[in-house]
Amino acid sequence: MTADQPPPADWARIARHVAGDDSPTDARATDAWMHEDPRRAAAVSSARRIWELTGDLAAAARAQHEVRAAQSDAGWRRMRSRMAASASAPATDGAEVTRRAAFAAGPRWPRAMARATALAAAALVAVVGLNLLPDRHRTYTAPVGERVTVFLPDGTRADLHPGTRMDVALPSPVAAMRRRLGFAADASRRVRLSGEAVFTVRHDASRPFRVTAGGMVAEDLGTVFSVRAYPEDPRVRIVVAEGEVGVRSTTAPSGAEAVRLISGQIAEVSRSGEIALRSGQEAEAWFGWTRDRLVFRRERARDVAVALSRWFGRPVFVADTALADRRVTLDQPITSVEAAASAMAAALGASLTERGDTIRIARR
Repeated sequence: MTADQPPPADWARIARHVAGDDSPTDARATDAWMHEDPRRAAAVSSARRIWELTGDLAAAARAQHEVRAAQSDAGWRRMRSRMAASASAPATDGAEVTRRAAFAAGPRWPRAMARATALAAAALVAVVGLNLLPDRHRTYTAPVGERVTVFLPDGTRADLHPGTRMDVALPSPVAAMRRRLGFAADASRRVRLSGEAVFTVRHDASRPFRVTAGGMVAEDLGTVFSVRAYPEDPRVRIVVAEGEVGVRSTTAPSGAEAVRLISGQIAEVSRSGEIALRSGQEAEAWFGWTRDRLVFRRERARDVAVALSRWFGRPVFVADTALADRRVTLDQPITSVEAAASAMAAALGASLTERGDTIRIARR
């Protein structure tokens, strides 16, 4: 290792940052760290270029046997010849000279890593043409009574409310590379949500982040936002804490412009596709559960009871219809269902009884 190269611990940090595997807090700390020293910034820049070129080393390695199977094809032979000719040809334009100079100025990679990167890059170049890699799908769930925090490979954080299911489809390295090269390709990051989640998104205009829930699609524009869409709810709610979100109905005509939400705004999308906006201090209440507090601002008692049931895994219900329609304001630490239900009953001026696992709130 020379004086120009970061130590191994720094390379590990750089690798996590470029791959999007660090948390939002760590990402901000690494951004500040790399700007303290031009050598660090150069190392991150070189690592990012190699990451963008290879896209996903593991996926490329898995695809190599398909690539090798295609090597007997005449088209592959022509492609290989052109690649070899391109690699041996001298640079003739300023952009290419600048690119090679930038790589030369960066830290020197170990020979074994350079060889592995070259193999993975060659595999991905072939896959761009062969289109072999599918999108990567994964499902995450937060059971009733349990909150789950997920860090996606792209650096996005998702806090899942109890009783939530999230299906994620991340674009394959092929789609991302094809889009960078100017080909038509869907490189969007797609989430289908049933339940409630708060998303802290690492914005990437070349790979839009879209959440589909109920009858709406929300697209991140550099943001922290919440989506609530339980199957039994007649509306989907989107609340923005930071940045902007574009919201549109799935029934809107093709090409229809999305409604933009900014920090502090709430959108409600009905099943028929109507979008209603409102602003107010109550927006912050939607994020209380991510800070281990149950916060409700003038919510119907029946809805609060359902939320408590999801949080603690015990049935809570309001026995009287008129009482269930009354509005409740609460701000309680998440401790126990008994404490939360007692606070709710006190706010309603009602009584609380327990029978087995069920908690019943009724008029006194």
